[in-house]
Amino acid sequence: MKTSRIGIGLLLAVALVGAGCSKAPFYHGGKEISLKEATPLEQVKENPRAYVGQRVLVEGTVVGVCKGSGCWALIEAGPSGETIYAKSADHSVGIPTDCEGSWIRVEGEVVLIEPAGEVAGGDGEAEQEAHDHDHEEGTEPHACPTPDCYVDLAAVELSRK
Repeated sequence: MKTSRIGIGLLLAVALVGAGCSKAPFYHGGKEISLKEATPLEQVKENPRAYVGQRVLVEGTVVGVCKGSGCWALIEAGPSGETIYAKSADHSVGIPTDCEGSWIRVEGEVVLIEPAGEVAGGDGEAEQEAHDHDHEEGTEPHACPTPDCYVDLAAVELSRK
């Protein structure tokens, strides 16, 4: 009887520790995430026009990040491998430059850059300014990506995978 109580106690302890480690955020940037349900980023990429100007919550793994000011992250969806950029066009929300491999949840407005360079959704002035920023001391100056579709960051959460 004593052995079964110890076994049950150990199982309960392991379950509680495991539950406490499951994707608890270690970083919050910008506002608090307010949307409850994530929009699959595959859906946003498949038909970005349907989401332009809408606030969405997307999540996935960080597979790239701005090494200068932390103004953008490239997010990859699970099995599909589809990616989308999340960036702070006005540099008001930063992302840690060492977060590759982390689980990320971002909330913001979908912006689509038309082929002629016109911006649909978001702030066109902020888009132009996004490429004129300082880089951290010791990092090489670089050109930030200019994706045709991205989520303009309002809120970001990072957690361990």
